[in-house]
Amino acid sequence: MKLPERLKSRKFWVAVLTALGVFLNEALDLGVRQETLQELAIIVSAYLLGQSFVDFGVARANSQKYAAWVAATLSEVEGVRRVEDASEGERT
Repeated sequence: MKLPERLKSRKFWVAVLTALGVFLNEALDLGVRQETLQELAIIVSAYLLGQSFVDFGVARANSQKYAAWVAATLSEVEGVRRVEDASEGERT
């Protein structure tokens, strides 16, 4: 995935904003408790992992649909070739 595409990703922005929040809490001493940050990290990790599984499933389904389309197209082409071969055999 190229950088412009990655910048459109919700998963990317969730990870960046979470890391930024943790960093700002430490740098500016915002007072957010460590336990709260750990809970946030667990929630964000679960979200990212879940979305990754969903994205994998979508990509897999799309590749299976594409493979089925290619197979159907190739069988149609093969059928046309058989008809053409048969008609050429009748001419000779």
